[in-house]
Amino acid sequence: TDSTAIMSLVTRALTQYVYDAESNDMVLAPDMATDLGTPNEDNTEWTFTLKEGLKYEDGTDVKAEDVAYAVSRSFAIEELPDGPTYQLQFFLDGDKYKGPYKDKAPYKGVEVNGNDITIKMSRPFPEMDYYASFPVFTGIPQAKDTKEEYGNHPLATGPYMFSDYKPGSSLTLVKNPNWDPATDPGRIQAVDEWDFRFGEDTAKIENTILSDTGDGQTTITYDNVPPPTYKKVTTDSPDRLVVGTSPCTFMWYLDMTKITDINVRKAVGYAYPYVDVWKAAGEIVGLTRVPGTSILPPGTAGRVEYDVLGIEGQNTDPAKAQELL
Repeated sequence: TDSTAIMSLVTRALTQYVYDAESNDMVLAPDMATDLGTPNEDNTEWTFTLKEGLKYEDGTDVKAEDVAYAVSRSFAIEELPDGPTYQLQFFLDGDKYKGPYKDKAPYKGVEVNGNDITIKMSRPFPEMDYYASFPVFTGIPQAKDTKEEYGNHPLATGPYMFSDYKPGSSLTLVKNPNWDPATDPGRIQAVDEWDFRFGEDTAKIENTILSDTGDGQTTITYDNVPPPTYKKVTTDSPDRLVVGTSPCTFMWYLDMTKITDINVRKAVGYAYPYVDVWKAAGEIVGLTRVPGTSILPPGTAGRVEYDVLGIEGQNTDPAKAQELL
C-alpha cells in the first residue's frame, strides 16, 4: 500500500482513483486510458484505449506496446517478487508464462492494435478495471527495462519523477516537466518536491509536526497516533490530525475444516475480547482500531454492511458463547 500510494505520484496506470468532493470518497476514473475499459460479454477480454499525448519524463511518447510489455513483465515474479499477482490467477496462461526474461516468445495474453490494448483472461474477471489502477499497468519501454534496477528510477509519467533514491532510507521526488495535467483528471503538481523518509521514529516525527516550525509545517505522517499524543493533538493542534479508514482489514481465520460446527465458530466470535486486546496493544478504539465485521474494508465499491454476530465486532458476550456451546 505504501509503494502504490507513492508510485501514483510517479507512474500513471490505465485507470486511477480520483477524489470526488460530492461523495467525499475516492472513485475509479480513467488515467492513461480514455475510459474504464471495455469487457467482452463474459469478462474474459478487456480492451483499453491509450490516450494521445502521453509522455515519459525524457519527453518520449508512451506507446501501447509499452503498456503491453509492462503487463508481460508483471509475470516475472521470480526476478521481481514485489507487487500484486492477480494476473497469475486471472490472465491467460498465468499459470505457465514466466515473464519476458525467461520466456522469449511474446506473451499471448495481451494484444496491441494501434492505441488499443486487449488483455485476455483465463477466467471471467469483472473487476479488471479496478486492477488496472495498479502501477503494474503503466508504460515501460522494453529497451529501457533494467530488470531489478528499473525500480530505482522508473520512467515517470505522472506529475513527479525520481531525483534521489536510497532504498529503505529515503526518496526525493521533483516535478516532471513532461507531465500534462490536461490528460490527467486526478493528480496535481502543487508542491515543488516530496522528501520521503522511511523507518523514522514515530515520536520524533510527532515532535517535528507539533513544533509547527520550519520543516514541521510541511511534514506529514500516516503513522497511527498513540493515546498520549492524541490527547495533546486534539487539544493543541486539531487541524494537524486527519482521520481516515485503513485500506486493509486485519483478521484471524478459523480452521473450518476442524471447527465444522458454525455454532462453535460463532461462540469463538462472541467470546473473543476484542476491545481488551486492542487497548492492551496501545490502540485507540474507534480511531486507530475500528471494528470490522466483513472482509472488505470501508470505501470499497460494492461493500455491503454485514455483521453475522450482530455485535459490531467489538462487544464480548461470554454468556452468549456459553449458551451456543
